[in-house]
Amino acid sequence: MMLSALSALVLALSAAGNAPRVAGDIYLQTDSFALILSADARATGVMDMRAGEDYGVPDTGVPFAAVRRGGETFPATSASYENGQLTLEFADIKGRAVFCVTSAFRRIEFEVSSLTCERAAELVFAQIPTTLRGAPDEPFAVSPLALNLETNCAQIPGLCPGLTGFTAPERFGFRGAKGAVVAAPMAGLRDALKEALQSAEGLEHSPLGGPWAQEAKINRGSYLIATEDVTEANVAYWIQAAHSVGATQLDLHGGHAFRWGDYEVNRDVYPRGRDSLKAVVDTIHAAGLAAGLHTYAFFIAKETPWVTPVPDDRLDTDAVFTLAEGLGADATEVAVNEDTATLSAVTGFQVRNSATLRVGDELITYTGVSKEAPYAFTGCTRGALGTKAARHARGAKAAHLKECFGLFVPKGDSTLFTEVARRTADLFNECGFDMLYLDALDGADTLAGGPHAWHYAAKFTHELARRLDRPAVMEMSTFFHHLWPLRSRMGAWDCPARGARDFVDAHVLHNRRWEASFLPVHLGWWGVFGWGGVQPERSFPEDIEYVCAKALATDSSLSYIAGVTPETLKTGGAGRFAGIAKRYEALRAAGTVPVSVRARLAAPGKEFTLDPKADGKFLPLDRSRHTVTVTGAPAEVTVANPHGEQPLRLRIEALLSAGDPASPDTLVLTDFQGVGEFAPATAQQGVEATLAPGPAAVLTAKNASAEPGRAWAAFRSEFAAPLDLTHRGLALTVEGDGQGAVLNVQLRASEHLGGGIADHYIPLDFKGRRQVLLVEPESDRLATWEWPHTRRRGDWAADPDRLTGFLYPMYHIWVDYASIASMSVGVTNLPKGKTVTAKLGPVHAVKLRAGVVANPFLLMGGETVVFPVTLEAGEYLEYNDFADCKVYDARGAFKADIVPLGVLPLLAAGDTVCAFAADPQKDGPVRARLTFTTTGEALKP
Repeated sequence: MMLSALSALVLALSAAGNAPRVAGDIYLQTDSFALILSADARATGVMDMRAGEDYGVPDTGVPFAAVRRGGETFPATSASYENGQLTLEFADIKGRAVFCVTSAFRRIEFEVSSLTCERAAELVFAQIPTTLRGAPDEPFAVSPLALNLETNCAQIPGLCPGLTGFTAPERFGFRGAKGAVVAAPMAGLRDALKEALQSAEGLEHSPLGGPWAQEAKINRGSYLIATEDVTEANVAYWIQAAHSVGATQLDLHGGHAFRWGDYEVNRDVYPRGRDSLKAVVDTIHAAGLAAGLHTYAFFIAKETPWVTPVPDDRLDTDAVFTLAEGLGADATEVAVNEDTATLSAVTGFQVRNSATLRVGDELITYTGVSKEAPYAFTGCTRGALGTKAARHARGAKAAHLKECFGLFVPKGDSTLFTEVARRTADLFNECGFDMLYLDALDGADTLAGGPHAWHYAAKFTHELARRLDRPAVMEMSTFFHHLWPLRSRMGAWDCPARGARDFVDAHVLHNRRWEASFLPVHLGWWGVFGWGGVQPERSFPEDIEYVCAKALATDSSLSYIAGVTPETLKTGGAGRFAGIAKRYEALRAAGTVPVSVRARLAAPGKEFTLDPKADGKFLPLDRSRHTVTVTGAPAEVTVANPHGEQPLRLRIEALLSAGDPASPDTLVLTDFQGVGEFAPATAQQGVEATLAPGPAAVLTAKNASAEPGRAWAAFRSEFAAPLDLTHRGLALTVEGDGQGAVLNVQLRASEHLGGGIADHYIPLDFKGRRQVLLVEPESDRLATWEWPHTRRRGDWAADPDRLTGFLYPMYHIWVDYASIASMSVGVTNLPKGKTVTAKLGPVHAVKLRAGVVANPFLLMGGETVVFPVTLEAGEYLEYNDFADCKVYDARGAFKADIVPLGVLPLLAAGDTVCAFAADPQKDGPVRARLTFTTTGEALKP
């Protein structure tokens, strides 16, 4: 119904002590709330009709609407309302916006009728500050809901602490932009959002998504991602793999088995085409599992008929050039008239760039670009990607294709864009899939730039959804407002390559926000890794138990993308991990773990283990981990046991060792003698630092005012060309001053190859000079101190939304050691009010060697135990008692039982000093990692 100023409402509010505060206020009412606008166009009240409580901000300075143009924002300055029309004036630019205002079930809808304003780029409306926190313990809730795909909203529907408004961009037209303000008592908001979606023309919604998502049991199931081909011959083994970890869903990843874009199946994998794939899906269903279709959204493989032998004109481009001269069919240089300064031949998985030109019906790839006149593309391959090389006349057009993830893209407003959606839906429908993962949807910025990514991501998803013949459990690799009505769960992240526990804790923290959007949460994707030398960090049973415990605590589903396959379950160590995961999944599904116990399991940084003797009983677990280098005398370590006296449990891993810096195959990364080799310091506010060159460079840092754990400075050096540091560690001499600062020697890979970061920390808790060998990148200590590229664990909760910006480079992205682009030397943990000095010798990249740990022994409490075994690099032993001491190979597979020699006393509570050694090695020191595990009393409800 159309709204009018309601005198009855005014009387009711007056009786409740909420009379209009300013003459001329506009009251817009629906059944659950009233929105109060001031005459100067501010939303000053949000009134709960049931309780008479006003959640508005009467003195807000935020305008209800604003116009953006030329980089400036102009607020609405006055408002009037008559006969269902809200008129806003923008005095500063002589503009006017008119809205049709409609009341509906627990919502007020605003639709733009007109905008009169020259050169307007965006119209923002329904900016409504409130006193709400957007928390489920509040009695009232407010949410935005954009009602068409041409209207953006930066917020996700659900519980919001006020509304930041809807945005109508000029690109999609102002007239018809439409959004609803939905507000209701807390218990009624989901129903209000359901009704609004069901009433919205042109918007798709799913009974498994958005406000319905929490009600669908299937959304809470865990899944296994099959990154290898699942065929009629091996599907039974993949089903066993899924069952082994307690998964209820099996996700089939495309790319090889079925092609991105046109979704044609690979006949080498599925001889009978889609009939073979459907048979696989039917077998998955018969085993009680749901089947997932893992796509790459709208991206198009280079083998599709839209690319070869004749490229489709609907493939998207971002620049067009004019041939400066005729081009022969065998020419390898393409001369053009236009400036090529913005073009590059650099490509990579995440890089938004191609090295491909389309000239007529031919594709040409290039390896270089001449960026000064005469402009040209050089090193060209003619007739690329199966097209035909041809002659082209002077003046012909050469279009530069868009690319991301190694794939081309269709024009976002073309029929090819919707054709990809149709082909995806056809495969889903014909083969009987249950789930859809729209991977690569985060590449929607390739279509029309980042500011419009929300629209094209939503457009593709809704075009796909309206073609499905049944609801799909749906996830995407990005999240915008319009994806919410179709999204079934939230939280799929890429798996960490290091620092798994920190990564899981950050993930749990980030997932808390999705309770406000009524979405089940997820803690995948998880990887189970064998030993890789320096990366990825090898997985152990306690790693999978950590993420499983947090998933149980927060009722989060899990998924597995690496290390859980029929092969690793058969020949590797994945079976140990699978057994743990399945026990936890069974407990989560049963819902038998008391809430009080789950709350303790959820505590960040706290580890637990399921009591093997009693399902549902959890023991607190602590690990004391030490990396040791034995060059002569045994290495001493202090073992922390926060629990009571108990038998010793120990893991010994054989690690790689760094070679001799004096070896002729050593590379010198820096000798610190080049003036200007390192850029001036970047530093935390309150910190000053210098790096004086010389044979022993002097790093000096003064912290005037910053908190020590946040007090950092860093110096960066870009290599002239990327260096291949594969299978190399670092060696340098360091002279410390004993004040406890922490030095970091960081390697960073080329950006187009992911820009992976390898930090190496050296605590300057010593005085004098030391030779330091650095092998594995940091892991456990990554969140201990702040650096320019990361944040401390204790600061994460202040802004959870920004976690992924530094978590992915620090924890997920693998370092491409074959292309190291830069090195940084930094320092943190600077004591306040003091100056720290460290002298640094040349940094060498030394060859790594695979040493052994032979006959390791441990001295504790006057007793000695010897383990009669030779551990090759990557192998490890686990000692629980003399009758339970096992050796595992680098894959984590059981290798042998051994019987230790000697006696060990019980591990006392508190700190215990132990000594570790092994047989000397003639070619260098012995390196090992020791992990001591202790447990406490079982948790009680």
